[in-house]
This record gives sequence, structure tokens and C-alpha cells, in this order.
Amino acid sequence: LSAPEVVLWTTGLTGGITLEAGAGINTLGRGNVPYDSTAGFIYQPGQASLLMVSNGWTNVLAPDAGTNGGGAGSIRIGTCPAQGCINPSLLYSNGSITAATDNQFELGEAVRFGTRHLALAVGAVNAGSAEALAAASGRLPAGLTLNQNVLDRLLRGDTQFGAPALETLSLTTRDSFNFIGGVTLDTLDPQTGKSRLENLILVTPAIYGLGDASDVATIRTANLIWNGATQAPGTVVNGGAGTGHGTLNIEAQRIEFGYGPNPQPNGLDQNNRLALGFANVNLNASERITANHKGSLAVYEQQGAYDPVKGYAYSGGNLNLRTPL
Repeated sequence: LSAPEVVLWTTGLTGGITLEAGAGINTLGRGNVPYDSTAGFIYQPGQASLLMVSNGWTNVLAPDAGTNGGGAGSIRIGTCPAQGCINPSLLYSNGSITAATDNQFELGEAVRFGTRHLALAVGAVNAGSAEALAAASGRLPAGLTLNQNVLDRLLRGDTQFGAPALETLSLTTRDSFNFIGGVTLDTLDPQTGKSRLENLILVTPAIYGLGDASDVATIRTANLIWNGATQAPGTVVNGGAGTGHGTLNIEAQRIEFGYGPNPQPNGLDQNNRLALGFANVNLNASERITANHKGSLAVYEQQGAYDPVKGYAYSGGNLNLRTPL
């Protein structure tokens, strides 16, 4: 498929969007799109899955939860229906590649893509080793499974056909970004020590932890932007994400609470952020920690009883900021 912008859309829970090995979407050389998010447009999938390859910049919200048999189907890219698949799936654009689903998202090994901005919008992100995620099976929401191998595939931009180098990776969740056990997500090139991204953007109301006191979850990048959300975070399940006691380390040159590049704020929203299920949250920035709009950050280890007037009670949790500015 080739056009300035290609959009695949589905509202079936039992179906989904599948881009098999050998198939491709390429918008390079097809000209500009008539409008995109730089003009103030925000894409809201609702109860649907969306795969968009565009020469423009697309700001896509996470899908709504499915109800009454309807909702977002899975997105599978690079799947091989039979043995012996040779050709990879190809995704190329001069602007953005965006995948949004409330269901499973799979990115196979047989995928080659190139774009400036890569965005994934899901119900939840579950980051951890295969063993840790398997041990927590049944207590985690459906969403994107993330570890260093998956992150490396997302950062593996391909500049053939004149595609631009990857600049921004945006991970948007409707409910929460969950760390299960000890895990490290690192965008730095092991050979040069420089980040393979200009910006790593997290758009989520909460970061939840599920781990023992010895477990450490680490995000390491150059410029981390945490944009919170106006909606409430996802429900904490007994024994699930948000009930841990480990440590969250964020290590970057710059940590910014606020909007990423090309924002369209209305000036009224207050985006809140919650870190829950960590005994310690360490924000380590070699240059600065800053914010670019009004909002809040709350850090707790445990969630207590619910009060219909005051909401949930929280306790514990240490927040440590280490930065020269």
C-alpha cells in the first residue's frame, strides 16, 4: 500500500490487523498529508484498533476498553503464516508510524521500518522478562509486552529508501506502565554510549511495580519525557502490578514532566502522574529535571482502603532526585 497516509482500522475483538511477512506500507515520496496533529488534530480510536503510516505527525490516544463484544482487535506485524517466510514486513514514512490497540500487540523479527516518530498507544505496557511475566500471568492486563529485545527492535530504524532516522519513540497507555520484576529498558548504544533516540516519551497516568525489595526496574535514555494523564490510572489487582516493593530508577540527561514535541495543550488540563508499588523511586538526571506545564507526581509504595470522599489511601515510598538543576 502506498499513499501520503495509510490507515487500517478495525473494531472486532476476534479479528484484528495483521501485516504478514512480505506485505508493506510505504508513504515515502507520496507528498504531504492535507492535515495532521501539527494543525491541532488529535486522533481518538475509541473502541477500535488503528495502524497509521503517515508523512505527517500523528498524535494518537490510547483506545477505550471494549464493551458488549466490541472493541479493539490485536495488531500483528511481521507474522509468518507458514514456514519459510523470506521477505520482511515493510513500514516506511517521512513522518509517523502509529499503532493503537487495547488488545495484544506483536512485532515480529521479520519487520523493517523507517520513520521519524514511532508511537504505540495501548491499554497497558507490561515490561519484564518472560519468566517474570509468566509468573504474574492472570494478574496483568492485556497490552504490549516489553523487554530489552523488543525495545531494540523498536529502535532498529531502517533508513533505506531514503527514510529518516528515528527521532522519537512514544509509548502511550490508557491505564498504566507496569514493571514486573527486575528489568532494564535502555536506549543507549552500547558501543558509543549515546542514545539512539532524541526523545523517549511516556504518556501514562501511572507507573506500577510488581517486584521484591531486591528487584530494580531501570529506564536509561538521553531525554525522558513523562506526560501524565487526566484520566484515573488502571485498577490495582490484588497481587498484581502496583503491589510491589522494589526500586524504580530513571537515568537520563534530562527528565521532563510535561508535553513532548509539537504539543497542543488546552491550558486547562492538569496531567497527574502516579508511581505505585515501589519502595524507592530514583530520578537521576545529569543535566536537569524540569516541567513544562502544571501537573503532579505522587510516589507511594502501597495502596490502602478506598474512601468514597477522599479516594484511596496510600502509604510508603521514597522519592529521590539527583540532578545539578
